[in-house]
Amino acid sequence: MSRYVSSEDQFFVDDHLIESMSGLKRVLQTPLKCEQNPVLQGDRPAEGWVARILGNSVHFDAEESIFKMWYDTTGGVAYATSKDGVSWDKPTLGVLEVDGSRDNNLVCPGRNLTVTKDLIEKDPAKRYKGLYWHSLRDPEAKWAGKGHFAAFSADGIHWDHTPENPVMEFSHGATDGQSVFGWDPHHRKYVVYQRPHAEFFNPSKRSVGWSASADFIHWDPCVSVMAPDKDDARYEEFYRMSVVNYESLYLGFLWIYDNDPDFAVQTLNTQLTVSRDGVTWDRAAHRQYLLTNGAAGSFDSYYACVCTMIPVGDELFFYYLGANFPHTPRGEGGKKGSQKLLIGTEVDGERMAFAPGLAKLPRGRIVSIQPVSEEPGSGDTASEDTGVLTTQTLRYAGSRLTLNADASQGSIAVEVLDEDGNPVEGCSLSDSIPITEDGFRCTVKWQGDRELVKACTEGTEIAGYEPALRRPQKLRFHIKNARLFSFRID
Repeated sequence: MSRYVSSEDQFFVDDHLIESMSGLKRVLQTPLKCEQNPVLQGDRPAEGWVARILGNSVHFDAEESIFKMWYDTTGGVAYATSKDGVSWDKPTLGVLEVDGSRDNNLVCPGRNLTVTKDLIEKDPAKRYKGLYWHSLRDPEAKWAGKGHFAAFSADGIHWDHTPENPVMEFSHGATDGQSVFGWDPHHRKYVVYQRPHAEFFNPSKRSVGWSASADFIHWDPCVSVMAPDKDDARYEEFYRMSVVNYESLYLGFLWIYDNDPDFAVQTLNTQLTVSRDGVTWDRAAHRQYLLTNGAAGSFDSYYACVCTMIPVGDELFFYYLGANFPHTPRGEGGKKGSQKLLIGTEVDGERMAFAPGLAKLPRGRIVSIQPVSEEPGSGDTASEDTGVLTTQTLRYAGSRLTLNADASQGSIAVEVLDEDGNPVEGCSLSDSIPITEDGFRCTVKWQGDRELVKACTEGTEIAGYEPALRRPQKLRFHIKNARLFSFRID
């Protein structure tokens, strides 16, 4: 089996590129939560201690060099900006009136607005596109008073609501758990990830759906793409999943909801998922958690729900929804209670609130491949052992191989094999110059300053490349006391 690899970072989050692996293990890296958390609070009268981010509701606008956030409040959807992604400003916008005042940063009614900035849109008035959920107490509404509404904006602040609303009625089969991915060049449509309603899909637990549209108004029926299985705990459900495209991957942030019927747990944490087409998904790194609840007394002691990931310089910013109260609290007589009665109150001196948090990883360092000691109690610490990973047969157009790796305490040597597994002359293990550094772009070379493709000018009138090295090949990584995160062929 051969795989074409483009000049993007290639990860080992799943088995897509791996033919064999021995003496190695995937280790999911844990983003470090920021000391400044929460980075924003819903402390204004119109917000009611609700600052709830959902889906891809935080963006870095490269055109304007500014971070933008859309978040739920009790008064509607609000808007904030930041220069560094950590300290946020709430501009007075005067768009919506609440309690007789427009002195607020509200931009949209309804809730759960998730936004995409559409860089291929030719109409400037539709540069920003969003879906939000609306519930109307109208028994005459043919769509049961609930549905997804579409809105368009030139600036992300002033929104026009399409007359075709709701663009997805409740009978469409999805509830309020939508996350707009945006334009997907793979499918050549706009894509949204949704939460199918239990009445329309099996199993009856919360799960993940996928829907697409050519115009952001007329949406295809929701397709189920991920649901809890026998390896999930009995009461675990998939509350939401937001998706980003990062280098060669679709990465999903799956909210695992422990829907304990006795209301003793009721927490939400995040697992990482991975896809190559946005529809077929795998749970990454043996279902390890990417982000988990904070300690008792912290703002995220019940919710740690990653909404999006943004590359910022040499870091990855993970914005997540935090909350310090259960999804469904225990009510009187052990029955179901309401979180609405908790939000904004103080319990043991702690303010109950939804608020966004930020966690960070070094660039591209999401999952490592590394030797792991199997001795009891050793944990996932790199050992002195050497592990070997061989890729599938690769087709590529580049000539320069670089690694995102930490080999400062060991080494990574690379050999190139032909389709039959034989070492390629000049790029064998004995020719390899091992990587012994820690870097995002460690260049792999072989003896004679040779790279993947050897230029040949001797005896030719026109400079070219050895044809044999343009044939499909495999890469074999020999990893000793080191961590390999990805490779790239430019």
